[in-house]
Amino acid sequence: MNLKGKKVLVIGFGKTGKAVTQFLLNRQAAVIVNDKRACFDFEDDLDFFEKRGAEFVLEKHPAELFLRPDIIVISPGVDSNLMGLSDARKRGITIMSEIELASRFITVPIIAVTGTNGKTTTTSLISEILQRSGFSVFMGGNIGTPLITFVQEDLQTDFVVVELSSFQLETIERFTPHIAILLNIS
Repeated sequence: MNLKGKKVLVIGFGKTGKAVTQFLLNRQAAVIVNDKRACFDFEDDLDFFEKRGAEFVLEKHPAELFLRPDIIVISPGVDSNLMGLSDARKRGITIMSEIELASRFITVPIIAVTGTNGKTTTTSLISEILQRSGFSVFMGGNIGTPLITFVQEDLQTDFVVVELSSFQLETIERFTPHIAILLNIS
């Protein structure tokens, strides 16, 4: 996936949004970040990312913002039914989660864990079992470290073990883990 020169809108500027923005800027994408929170919520992060070329639209989700990008990347917890996203879908703009974006750059086996309860425990247990068996493992996703960090830092491991929330799965298209675990649902 070539991101150079692509116009990418990142919705949500929490931990995952910052990691995605960093990744996209390193891949020479033209990045616009949108978050409903105000600029003072981000301290020095705005200055750092603006110096690298990111633009920011804060405190609202203007409809016209969703009609300009080539790709929209939404952070976990962002409502996939956000008003502007439905208009972008109608125009054929690619909308994906950070998980979908990261997975397109990962070549090692991915073990994905989802469900209502027990995700963190199961993800941690699988990672620990693999590590004690002599394998190198990256553990991330909903458990704390964004999956895009694995790609951004060009980590070399035997396995990627990722915890996934329902929000992260809503916008996947081609994400295909080697092993998928669906725990209890309630």
